Amino acid sequence: MTGPSLISFLVIALTLLAVSIVCILLIYNTRKVIDKNNELTLRIQEKNSEATSSLEKIREDLSATDNPARMTDAELLRWLDAKMDQTLLYTDPDLDAKKISDEFGISQRRILRTMKLENAPGSIAAWLAEKRIARACKLLSARHEITIEAISQEAGFRSRRTFQNMFKQRLGVTPSEYRIQVKNINNQL
Repeated sequence: MTGPSLISFLVIALTLLAVSIVCILLIYNTRKVIDKNNELTLRIQEKNSEATSSLEKIREDLSATDNPARMTDAELLRWLDAKMDQTLLYTDPDLDAKKISDEFGISQRRILRTMKLENAPGSIAAWLAEKRIARACKLLSARHEITIEAISQEAGFRSRRTFQNMFKQRLGVTPSEYRIQVKNINNQL
C-alpha cells in the first residue's frame, strides 16, 4: 500500500471503530433504560396489588363497624385512610390534625397517637405526603395534558418546588421523569 491509500484505509478503519463504539454504548444505555422501566413497572404493579388488597380489607372492616370510638388504632388508621380517599380531604394544603378531628369527630390526641403507633411515616404530615404523592402518581399517569404545577396543586401541595422535592425523595425520579417512564411503559404494553 502506498502512503495515501494507507491513510485512507486507517481513516476508514478508525471511523468503523468509532461507529462500533457508539453503537455499543447506545445498546448498553438502551438496555439500562429498558431495565429501569421494567423495574418501575414491577414496582407499580406491586403497589397496585398491595393497594387492591388493602382496599378490600378496608371495605370489609368498614362494613363490620363504622364507629371510630370502638376501633383499635390499626382499624382507625384504615378507616381514616378510606375516608380520606373518599373525600379527598388530604388535597387541602392546610389540612392538619385539628381539621381531621373536626371533620371526622375524633380527638386530635387519638389521631396523633394512631399515627405514631400504626403509621410507618410516623406523623400526620408524612402520612398526608404519602397520600398526596399517590394521588399525584395517578394524575401523572392518567392526565398527560395537565401541567406539573396543576397536578401539585390538585394533589394538595403548597408549591411545585415542595411537590417536586418530596416526589423525587420518595420515588427517586422527578414528576416529569415519572410521567415519561409511565408513558414509555404504557407504550410498550
